[in-house]
Amino acid sequence: MPKRRSARAVEREVTREQNRAQVTFEFLTEKQKLAWDEYQKNEVLFLTGPAGTGKTFLAMAFAIRDVLEKRRTNIILTRPIVEAGESLGFLPGDLTEKVNPYMVPLYDCYHTLCPGHTIKNKVIEQAFEVAPLAFMRGRAEPLDALIMTPQGHKRMGDIKVGDKVIGSDGLSINVIGVFPQGKKLIYEVIFNDKTSVKCSGDHLWSTITLDEKHHNKGYSVKTTLEIAKRIKNKHNQKIHKIPILTHPVQYKSQEIILDPYVLGVLLGDGHLGKHACYLCSSDNEIVARCNTRLPQGVCIKYNKGYDYRLVNITRTKTSIMLELLRSMNLAGKKSYEKFIPEAYKINSVEVRLEILRGLMDTDGWICTHRSGNTRIQYGSTSKQLADDVMFLVRSLGGYAYCNKREYNENDTHLLRGHVVRHMRPSYQVDIMLPFNPFRLARKANQYVNNQRPAKLISDIVLLQEEECQCIQVDSIDHLYVTSDFILTHNTFSDAVCIFDEAQNATPVQLKLFLSRFGKNSKIIVTGDPGQSDLQNKTGLAKVISKLQGLNGVGFVQFFREDVVRHSLISAILERLE
Repeated sequence: MPKRRSARAVEREVTREQNRAQVTFEFLTEKQKLAWDEYQKNEVLFLTGPAGTGKTFLAMAFAIRDVLEKRRTNIILTRPIVEAGESLGFLPGDLTEKVNPYMVPLYDCYHTLCPGHTIKNKVIEQAFEVAPLAFMRGRAEPLDALIMTPQGHKRMGDIKVGDKVIGSDGLSINVIGVFPQGKKLIYEVIFNDKTSVKCSGDHLWSTITLDEKHHNKGYSVKTTLEIAKRIKNKHNQKIHKIPILTHPVQYKSQEIILDPYVLGVLLGDGHLGKHACYLCSSDNEIVARCNTRLPQGVCIKYNKGYDYRLVNITRTKTSIMLELLRSMNLAGKKSYEKFIPEAYKINSVEVRLEILRGLMDTDGWICTHRSGNTRIQYGSTSKQLADDVMFLVRSLGGYAYCNKREYNENDTHLLRGHVVRHMRPSYQVDIMLPFNPFRLARKANQYVNNQRPAKLISDIVLLQEEECQCIQVDSIDHLYVTSDFILTHNTFSDAVCIFDEAQNATPVQLKLFLSRFGKNSKIIVTGDPGQSDLQNKTGLAKVISKLQGLNGVGFVQFFREDVVRHSLISAILERLE
């Protein structure tokens, strides 16, 4: 009986075979060798010329070699669905089964390059994705999805070409394409911090799984439906992690009427009455800092205990502070009714950070998690204020998660010798930030940046059909910020994208394909501009002429003398032309 090997031993053997796996091919002409040189030098490569010159074979060979040598992880295959004058009628099966007949020449090249059934074949087969042109625009969100812009949220349905949205680095990026999708089935992608986003089943996500992380593979692009097949592993662990904002969102600055730190302190430990405004604090440091930031004509006057009243320096009928609070609709608000005015949420990084620090100095605290890491938390009886704090944290590149603590009449705690009774539900926000959110020394000195925020996919739920749209953004990674500061995108990354038989594509189709590849990707376009089935509507020659001389785009043109498939093909082409 053969000795049973452990899973780790099998994995090591698979890795060794993958490392040994290479696709070998011999260049039959100088033009084929030139094609390889141009592929290595450029991001986009056009291979044009008559049939039999090996254009498709070379494209597949280059792509397979890149995947086996771990320079790319995906191979995207596209061919225009043109029937050359025939009418095939209804084709049975799902989308893949309908499209596969058109992909046979590409698969033939693959089987020639990788014969047999080996680990090498499995690696390549997992890398393949067939992407018909008609479905490249299908990576969509519903029209009511909220997209983050420099001025705040904007409905997906209201986004136009030329608008600016927020990218992964927090900076503004241009929308360079808007593509209505009609009605599509919509899924809700739910994350571990209770945020969610609605999108189509073929919408793209950049995620890293536990296995990919273990093997140092980095992030890879997956569709919503691909992720839905396996959201958790056998240990019930969430396995798909998406990136979090790398830098704070850069909103357009707005004029504000009250110092943001002072407003944060008043929202935390302030009494915002209809007739008076008080600050309640046992920290002289907070009181002193607020005293230097008050509006002109206002001062802090000690009242009693820990109470300080904000009054006018000179005796007048109208309180300056109350007028400011009324203009922000905060005067008379109880603790459970407080909120952050919109002008402070959609503002510069400095304004958002200062109001957050005022809130954290008053109602925030630091404790140690059971893992030993520092844990930052914020508490409030106002759900809106808790939501606003999460908005600030996420907009600054952090992670925030809220738990509701239900009201219990027996809940009490001791504060400075007094029994405090809980009379309302409270909201506790767990926070992870890449910077110190405190100014108050006794809290700031406890801060240790040892937290690693992770935004994980918890569930994917099928909803209903909705009108959809997708956008294309002008950025290197093609990521943009949607609702709840979730990063998503709709382009191919880390892939070799092959567009075969491109002479049967229109200029619009070629433009769509050429604009879909993203970070660490390459495009190979093959075709014969003189042999189109579109009756003189081909866009290949037009696109090539417009891209001549563009850095990063290479061209190799084959001729009849470069035919390698059969010696008779050159003679046939010469007679027929």
